[in-house]
Amino acid sequence: MTGEKIIYCPYSDAEIPLSATSPEHVIPLSLGGHDDFILPVDATFNAKAGTEIDGKIANDFLMLMKRRDHDARGHSGKPPEPVLKKAKDAATGRPIQVNLGKNLQVWDAKDRKNVPPGGMTFEATFKIELEPPVQFLAKTFLSAGHFVYGDLFRQKVKHQDVRLLMRGPSTLTEAEIGTIQTRMFRDLQGDLEDPVQQQEYDIQRLLCHLVRGSLVVFFPSADNTLCMFCGILGAYMGMLAVPANVSALPIDGGHDLGHAVIVSNGKVLRWSYRRFLTRMVPEIQKLQERTAKEAAAPKGPVKN
Repeated sequence: MTGEKIIYCPYSDAEIPLSATSPEHVIPLSLGGHDDFILPVDATFNAKAGTEIDGKIANDFLMLMKRRDHDARGHSGKPPEPVLKKAKDAATGRPIQVNLGKNLQVWDAKDRKNVPPGGMTFEATFKIELEPPVQFLAKTFLSAGHFVYGDLFRQKVKHQDVRLLMRGPSTLTEAEIGTIQTRMFRDLQGDLEDPVQQQEYDIQRLLCHLVRGSLVVFFPSADNTLCMFCGILGAYMGMLAVPANVSALPIDGGHDLGHAVIVSNGKVLRWSYRRFLTRMVPEIQKLQERTAKEAAAPKGPVKN
C-alpha cells in the first residue's frame, strides 16, 4: 500500500487510495455520456449511486422516450425501450402493456401474447418521481465541478450543501435543511417572480433543447454563487446556485463567462460559456425563423 496514489472523491469529500475507486461517468452513458467525461470516485458510492440515482433517471418513462429518440444506450448496449406497463385497451378495458420502442408492440396481459396494435387506442398511467432529479442534479454538480475546477472546487465552493441534496431532501433533518444556502431551479417549477431570472431560466432551457446531446455548464454569478445547469438529451434538468468564492475561480480563456462541457455526436467539447453561446446563436435564429413561419402559415378551414 506504500506509495499508492491518493485521490480526492467529491462524493464522499474524502481522500482515498486509487485502488478504492472506480471510473465515474459524470453523465452516464445511458444518458448521453462519454468515456472521455469521467473521473475516479469512491467505488462503493459509485455502485450505489449508479442504481439509486442514475438508474432511476435513466429508467424514468419520459427520459426513456428521450433515450429512444437519441439511441442512448448504457453499458449493456441494448436499445432503450419505453414500456407502459399499466395500460388498457380503451375500447375493451383489457389490461395491456405497450412497448414504445423502435417497433410498437402491444402485449395482452390476459392472453399473454402480442396483439396487432393497428387502430387500437389505449389509456395508460406512469409515475414521475420528484426526488431523483434533485439528487442527479446535485451529483452532477459535485463530479462535474471537480472535473472542471479541480482543487479550486474543493477549496472555494460550499459543496457541503450539494452533498446533502444528493442524499435526498426527504432524508434531511430540519437542522440540516437550515444549513443549506444553495438555491435550486427545476424544470417543473413554473414561472419565476424575477424577470431577469426568468430570462436566464428560459435561455438555459432553450440551450439544452437545441444541443444534440447532453451538457453541463458552470458560470459564476455576481452574488458570489457558482451556478450550474444541466441538460440531458435535450431535456433541461435544472440549475443549482451554490455559495462560492467566485473571485478565486478562473474567468478567462476557456472559462470566459463560465465553462461548458458538451457531449454531442460522439464527442466531448469543452468550451468557454461565451464561445458556447456564440456557437448557439445560429441555432437560436433558425428556431426563431421556423417558429415565425409556423405562426404565419395559413390555418385550415374553421369548422362550424
